[in-house]
Amino acid sequence: MIGFTLLLYAFFIFITVYSYSYKPDRSGLLIIMAIPFVFLILPVFYLHYQYSRCSDEIFYRLNKNVSIIQTSSSGEKIYNIDEFKQFKLIATKSELVGVTNKMPFGAYHYVKLQLLSGEELTFTCLYSSNIYTILRSYFPDVPFTEQAVFYPNISEMDFE
Repeated sequence: MIGFTLLLYAFFIFITVYSYSYKPDRSGLLIIMAIPFVFLILPVFYLHYQYSRCSDEIFYRLNKNVSIIQTSSSGEKIYNIDEFKQFKLIATKSELVGVTNKMPFGAYHYVKLQLLSGEELTFTCLYSSNIYTILRSYFPDVPFTEQAVFYPNISEMDFE
């Protein structure tokens, strides 16, 4: 879908350049060209930046029904399954029901793991497009919940 959006945006640029080269008094086309950029491309860039910042240089190893090992520049941390409170998938409504989303950011989703200590781990779709399924198969005894949102922005208050 992002490819289609970029193609559509390139088309708007072409139309604008073409119309300015023959009729320079058409300044309204700049506004038309800005609309897809503001509503379709900027939200995707922001989400991707936010997701990559959240998962930058953090790696996870899953041990089935035992633990999650988080490796980052600050070292290695082990979270045992008895510390897990719940997993929560935050995604668009169409992603939750398995329908193709028309919005460019429709495939973005993330899973938050809330620990008993109050700490949270965030697993974004940049790790895997089916991270929710993987976590559910590795830790079937931990409660899983789903939350449908229009724009899957990573929030600090997902469990409130």
